[in-house]
Amino acid sequence: MEKLDPDQLQFVEILAKLMMEHEVFREEYSEEDFREVITWLRKLRSQIDITIEMLEERQGG
Repeated sequence: MEKLDPDQLQFVEILAKLMMEHEVFREEYSEEDFREVITWLRKLRSQIDITIEMLEERQGG
């Protein structure tokens, strides 16, 4: 089993904290729950992508 490097571990910890704050964790998951989690993760991914693009533009500009 591979261990996460420090950056990956930090990202997983941040993601887990966000998921707890948004009450994404459940004891059991229904199909609806899975859809909601996937939707939430996609929104988070798009916000991360937007933020990266803004930062890159600011850095280059």
